[in-house]
Amino acid sequence: MGALDQQQVGVRHRLTADQVQRMVRTGVLDSSARVELIDGELFDMAPIGHPHGFFCQAIAAQLIDLVGARRVLVQMSLTLGENDTVQPDICVLSSAEAHHLVTGPELAAVQLVIEISDTSLAYDLNKKLPRYSAAGVPELWVLDVTAKRLLLHREPEGARYAVVRELKPSAHVRPTLLPDFELDLAALFAGR
Repeated sequence: MGALDQQQVGVRHRLTADQVQRMVRTGVLDSSARVELIDGELFDMAPIGHPHGFFCQAIAAQLIDLVGARRVLVQMSLTLGENDTVQPDICVLSSAEAHHLVTGPELAAVQLVIEISDTSLAYDLNKKLPRYSAAGVPELWVLDVTAKRLLLHREPEGARYAVVRELKPSAHVRPTLLPDFELDLAALFAGR
């Protein structure tokens, strides 16, 4: 293989969030495709299994009861920057008006993101967490279903969070910007 052949094999085509949205609008990419754009590369997401779906639905239902369905987004795209668009399991906005039909939610209106990790813990912590923090998402919860714990991340600083806590199944947790919401991990994990 010559030098030219080696260069052609290794060529990557980086995409922007706008290009991916255009691909969806024109039908090049199916709107139901479970993909995320991370640093300009498209990643296929694993299918949603029963444990993942159960915990996502249980937490989303509690949040919807508190703040209403138009402020709680479940598995909808969130653009974090020019080359990053993710699909958080749950995203809570400061107002219903911050979710636009065509362009999606306003990043500045995000109060809390929750990722449910049954098979995706490494991906959520190593690929997505730095992007959430760099984009200024004020609080990220990663529910580790396998270990029955919640990894709480607050106060974004660059590509990491200044405050990181591991909460055991007996804990109760309240988001900083949603103090009226309390998640009882014992009740959530009961019988699981």
